Amino acid sequence: MKKRLRALVGILALSLCLSACGQTANNNNSQPDSTGSESGEITLWSKLTQEEIDSYISIYNEVNPDVKVKGVVFPGDTYVTKLQASLRSGSGAPDVFTSEVREFGSFKDSDLLENLSDDPYNADAEEENMIPYVAELSKDSQGNFKGLSYQSCPGGFWYNKKLAKEYLGTDDPDELYAMWNNWEEMPAICKDVYDKSGGKVYLFDSLNSVSAILRAQRTEAYVVDNKLMDLDFFKKQMEMAVKIRENHGDTMTDMWDAAWADGMYAQQDFILLGLPSWGLHYAIKPNTPDDATDTDNTWGFTQAPNAYQDGGTWLSIYSGSKNKEAAWDFVHTMTCNVDFLEKYVAKTGDMVGYIPAIEKIISSDFRDPFTGDQPIYEYEYEAAKNIQPIPMTKYDQTIQDTFDNKMKMAATGDMTVDEAVKAFADDLKTQFPELTIE
Repeated sequence: MKKRLRALVGILALSLCLSACGQTANNNNSQPDSTGSESGEITLWSKLTQEEIDSYISIYNEVNPDVKVKGVVFPGDTYVTKLQASLRSGSGAPDVFTSEVREFGSFKDSDLLENLSDDPYNADAEEENMIPYVAELSKDSQGNFKGLSYQSCPGGFWYNKKLAKEYLGTDDPDELYAMWNNWEEMPAICKDVYDKSGGKVYLFDSLNSVSAILRAQRTEAYVVDNKLMDLDFFKKQMEMAVKIRENHGDTMTDMWDAAWADGMYAQQDFILLGLPSWGLHYAIKPNTPDDATDTDNTWGFTQAPNAYQDGGTWLSIYSGSKNKEAAWDFVHTMTCNVDFLEKYVAKTGDMVGYIPAIEKIISSDFRDPFTGDQPIYEYEYEAAKNIQPIPMTKYDQTIQDTFDNKMKMAATGDMTVDEAVKAFADDLKTQFPELTIE
């Protein structure tokens, strides 16, 4: 069995915020003479695994062998602290660094990140080639690009084709989506699957999947001008999650624990897995035995009742770097070079965010053995185009974690929904006294 519960890059965001530091980096006026440097040396910092970083550098050097990249990896629980200290002081700071989407939401208003909209980078010229939500999330509050991402992470439902066929009557992704194009249909579908299976199969893997998609129905940031979204929004989403639990809609496990992981292959006790495009590669495949011979055409991807995204990794340049030409060549190649991205997809199967590469991959008739004949990239592309860009803030991870905790208490009956929403608000008031919550 592959290593269980491999930590997905970008799921756990840290609350430290570079934008709050209000400091300008040392050597901030250092500027490259031109873009497109084809030689030099740079240092890249990340909390991705060393294997991943080495792989990306290797692919990059196939495109440009003349820039030497030193990849330095830190544990996720110390990464932001080390990065923040290094960028502030300028001592031993990297030229390029990665940040997960929520971290980047906190970082991008800081002067410690090079403004990629300025000359000589002119990243704005690439905007029309980017998935719209990825482009928007790459900008600071002034509309300047402060990083670029090689990924897009459109969400939807990964579904077990065999179980879908048996208990939903079809394994066609379009027919499945037609069943649940609004959330009000979901509780009845949950009950039907549970009853037909004699209590052995559930519609959803966990309430964590449900929560992530429900919360994505918002049309604005969680916090705007130091005011939390109306609590009625959170109450409505919590009520739906509780209805799903009451109708035996999920396996009652927690996402990423061992019992949940068993559902991918060993147990096969749920139909829908609510995860973005990376779900196949970071959840399903790692929890399938290496020697399994029955995995071809076993999973599909279909849209959820509402579009959403989760995850993604951004590359930024330290504004005090003395190697900005080479740093930009690396960042631009990884995110906007079709040759690089084709090689990246061939190796990882991941969904990228650069439209010319996406279209070329689709035209190549890209397939994944796990999803059989489904043109998986076409479906993920459609999902990505429907995502509305909602700004990320330094509050997001705490808000989502706190909501999920209280949602679980309401689902288990430890609290009523009203009590859970009040506890949610009280916890946030304690952690963020500067916020208006009502």
